[in-house]
Amino acid sequence: TLRWFVWDDLASMRPLGNRAPSAPTGLVAEGTSNSTLRLSWEAASDDVGVAAYHIYRGDQRVGQTDDLSFDDVGLDYGTQYQYAVTAVDGAGLVSAKAAVSGRTLRKLRATYRRG
Repeated sequence: TLRWFVWDDLASMRPLGNRAPSAPTGLVAEGTSNSTLRLSWEAASDDVGVAAYHIYRGDQRVGQTDDLSFDDVGLDYGTQYQYAVTAVDGAGLVSAKAAVSGRTLRKLRATYRRG
């Protein structure tokens, strides 16, 4: 296995990227329509740098992004969903999960009244 090294001082070296990133913080899920939930979070930190965020709905991975938000589309209206987000660094190490739940908006009914 090839590892990169950085100098801590002139007498020693430590391997770069042997610590997983911190978990994303401030995770929020907001229903933006009756079929979409927007997840947003604050950046994780890492000694190598965060390369991507993996998004899970329940136990299924539903996406990946390098942004600090993700829109999950095609959902059922008025339904509660459980999400988790992990950070992945350039060395492939994965953070702990940050978890949140959110609900899509209820289906709106238009009513027309004659005046």
